[in-house]
Amino acid sequence: MHIDQYHDVIAACRFCFMCRHLDPVGNVTCLEADTPRGRALILDRVRMDPLNLRNNDYIATIYRSALSGANRAHCVSHYDEVGLVLAARRDIVDAGLASERVKTLVARLAEADFTVT
Repeated sequence: MHIDQYHDVIAACRFCFMCRHLDPVGNVTCLEADTPRGRALILDRVRMDPLNLRNNDYIATIYRSALSGANRAHCVSHYDEVGLVLAARRDIVDAGLASERVKTLVARLAEADFTVT
């Protein structure tokens, strides 16, 4: 799994509250799951038992992340929480668990021509 590369982030962030106030989605939803700590706790469960990746609530939480990077910028240890979430999204896609909206977006991007002239 791609999240295995971020074991240090999971271990550090799952019990840390220092940057939770910087997460835009967590501030709007007021859900602990929508904070870096909440996502790290979820991904720790997935790391321990990969079948947890099939949990639709976990998948929805991972895709709700804004990937703002404010957490990493203000983290005293500069843990890459954005990289962790992106790795989790890769694991979700690789497992064929992405939502239809994500699959449609991937197909559209694959068809797009991004060459710069």
